[in-house]
Amino acid sequence: SISFRDCLFQRLEIDVPAEISELPKFHSCYVGTLDGRVSQMDLPEGIFDKNCVFDSFGESSQNTAAILALPLSTGAKVLLTVLKKLYLQPGAGRKQSALFRGLDHRARALVPDVLDLLVREGLTIRSTVGEEPVWLPTRSEAVRVRRLVSSPVGSNDRLIQKANSIG
Repeated sequence: SISFRDCLFQRLEIDVPAEISELPKFHSCYVGTLDGRVSQMDLPEGIFDKNCVFDSFGESSQNTAAILALPLSTGAKVLLTVLKKLYLQPGAGRKQSALFRGLDHRARALVPDVLDLLVREGLTIRSTVGEEPVWLPTRSEAVRVRRLVSSPVGSNDRLIQKANSIG
């Protein structure tokens, strides 16, 4: 039941498996860098009030290397990487080979299972251009995907939960 009010923190870390009930509360605090989360949307609910200010977050979900460094299961990391490539990069779709780029051999092995999950959940469709499959995003799911990618660690989206069981 610790609370911080009007405090300055150069660096603060919130461990991902942290029990929210055991975390202190922050009121009108300034945090230079918050490690363990990727954005304000990714913060545990009820821990920081609306007057807290954050300069930066130690994690990012904007590139593949940053996603792979997140404290998530390999299945969830592959899911986020594929979603980022399909929804957040320019272009209408991605060749299948592009979805494997930047991943190690263990993560590459999970790409087909992640694609199957995305098809079942209605987030992508498979098309064929030439000889290689091309994966197209379902644009009606763009808001959900942006929310998921901007808040992957604290997300309770069923897609992350299902991806956790892959691999």
